[in-house]
Amino acid sequence: MSSQPTPLTQTFPWTKTPLIVSAPMRTVSGIALAVAVSKAGGIGFYGPGYDVSSVPAALQAAREAFALSDPAETLPIGVGFLLWKCPLEPVLEALKTYRPAAVWLFAPKDDTQMEGWVRAIRSSAPDVSIWVQVGSCVEAAVVVRLDINVLVLQGGDAGGHGIAGPRGSLLQLLPEVLDLLGGRSGKAPVVLAAGGIVDGRGVSAALMLGAHGAVMGTRFIASEESEVHDGFRENVVRASDGGSGTVRTRLYDELRGTGDWPEQYDGRAIVNETFQDHLNGLPKSVNKELYDTAAEAGQWNRLTMFAGTGVGLVNEVLPAGMIVEEVRSEAVAIIARLGRVYAS
Repeated sequence: MSSQPTPLTQTFPWTKTPLIVSAPMRTVSGIALAVAVSKAGGIGFYGPGYDVSSVPAALQAAREAFALSDPAETLPIGVGFLLWKCPLEPVLEALKTYRPAAVWLFAPKDDTQMEGWVRAIRSSAPDVSIWVQVGSCVEAAVVVRLDINVLVLQGGDAGGHGIAGPRGSLLQLLPEVLDLLGGRSGKAPVVLAAGGIVDGRGVSAALMLGAHGAVMGTRFIASEESEVHDGFRENVVRASDGGSGTVRTRLYDELRGTGDWPEQYDGRAIVNETFQDHLNGLPKSVNKELYDTAAEAGQWNRLTMFAGTGVGLVNEVLPAGMIVEEVRSEAVAIIARLGRVYAS
């Protein structure tokens, strides 16, 4: 399977199929993780988060990691931006100068901001592949009118931030959006699946539903290259029953000082004492005091740990490249086995 050309392997020639992508998670996805994923045949994304001042030095370090001496060569990683928080001009300059292969756009204040970013990037850095993350059919219908290359569909099982409110899983979202794309004229973007995928079973399921590849976030938290604190990584490995052991809420953002996210977004995190006390009626002011004390002491029984419902399937810490290769191999084996079982 790894030798079969796809729209993405043609655009990103170092990649192998099934395509595995690491999401641009703030405080998790540094350059080491992005480089390791791409070197293993996936596409790694660097996640600078709220502060884009680190992007030039980080992308330069990535170019050095790939031994790219020609400024015109494409850097085989991507970089993700939170639109509501990031200034546009420094981003445009970084894309032109360091030439990452892809840019991932997420969380605009409104549709107008997303449209402005896409138009500016297409004009300023026409060779970069533009990826946009959405979490509903309504969002997808708006975004696919823009000149984008990849649509990342984030189901409700995803960890970290996404649109708030009732959300379906990929089982519903992916086929419905693909039907929507099939009914429109013009060239449709490539579709990737995100949300709750941590192993080859999830990847193969996403491919069966029609995705061109899969995005993983939570699985890479438990990689050797992730930038998370050991306490966070250990809690991810210990977690079980991710469906009930995680929760979508704005509480963790409010307590840790990132409550300025636009109101249409919340985040899925591991349930711990902070959320349990909230459910039991602890005043938010008191919860905040306990949270701040825990942050100073590094007590992860109260701190924010964004993770998806697949967290219970993450059982060990591995190098990121090994994760990519193992997940890809498992997906290939599953698809081959199903082909033999159901071949007529």
